[in-house]
Amino acid sequence: MWAINDSWHAGVPDHYYSGKGGDLWAEYKYFPTDKAKFNLALPEKTPKLTRIQQNWLNSQHDRGRTVCVIVGMPGGGVMLFDKRWLEPIEVDRLLSREEIAKEIMRLCA
Repeated sequence: MWAINDSWHAGVPDHYYSGKGGDLWAEYKYFPTDKAKFNLALPEKTPKLTRIQQNWLNSQHDRGRTVCVIVGMPGGGVMLFDKRWLEPIEVDRLLSREEIAKEIMRLCA
């Protein structure tokens, strides 16, 4: 795992995970209260994905990279793949931290 803080290249996701099975770029966002609905692409909302972050995630997805946005909340979180970070999200079920960690491991193992 590589925690990234790149002041030279804006938009790079927060973490990069790598293993024998593959790589994962993950951007993390957090809501301080559980949300049933949210939209990370709206510029007036917080937390949000900036246009630069959206462009980076989209371009890497289009190049075949595995990228996701992990949205945390007090009750758990959701993992957004396949450019779902551009859509309004309705949360069916929050994943536990352990479930998110297992999914990251599954993708990279």
